[in-house]
Amino acid sequence: VFHQWSQTRQPSTFTKRDKKSGRKSLVEMPAPCIGEYTHIRPREDGEVMTAVQHVPVKAGSAVFWDNRIPHANAYRNDSEIA
Repeated sequence: VFHQWSQTRQPSTFTKRDKKSGRKSLVEMPAPCIGEYTHIRPREDGEVMTAVQHVPVKAGSAVFWDNRIPHANAYRNDSEIA
């Protein structure tokens, strides 16, 4: 399922300003994907973001996973869980 999503996801869109005229235009670029790494974008990839689940792990524990599934880290977790 993730592989199919990574192949059919929406392009990244952003506003670009022309340096000479100052006019703005909407620009589309393919979604970022490098090898098996696929950067998850909070706005464009909301479908995947809604499926994200926190995995509580105690300090010093080891976590093993298949690196092809969506995963991330956080700078800090202030929740009561973990």
